Amino acid sequence: MQILIVDDSELMRTIVEQVIRENLREAAEAIKFHHAANGKDAMDIFQGSPVSLIFLDWNMPVLDGVEFVREIRGSGNKVPIVMITSVTDSEKILQAAAAGVNSYVEKPIRGPQLWDQIAMFFKHAGF
Repeated sequence: MQILIVDDSELMRTIVEQVIRENLREAAEAIKFHHAANGKDAMDIFQGSPVSLIFLDWNMPVLDGVEFVREIRGSGNKVPIVMITSVTDSEKILQAAAAGVNSYVEKPIRGPQLWDQIAMFFKHAGF
């Protein structure tokens, strides 16, 4: 399994990876993590790797999260995408869902809260 974590904050990328590693323990060794600081770099990684799951911020330079999702979905790809963002406006959440986001987690987050929101994606993948 390959996971792409996209956030302009290196700390946030590290937190997401750490939460996954802590909750999956030994099974996490089977996961390859990719990190990107903006949507354009994420697109480059996505196009060059068989990514199974994406964690994504909304507000990023170069190509924002929703634009990234629209490009992925526009190509017909159905990879699960979890948006983790400080954008909490209900209209924006609906906009993200319409673009093709599978799940939406509001920042600030704590590890257990994040895991509660994303655990189902790993259960479906057999972890």
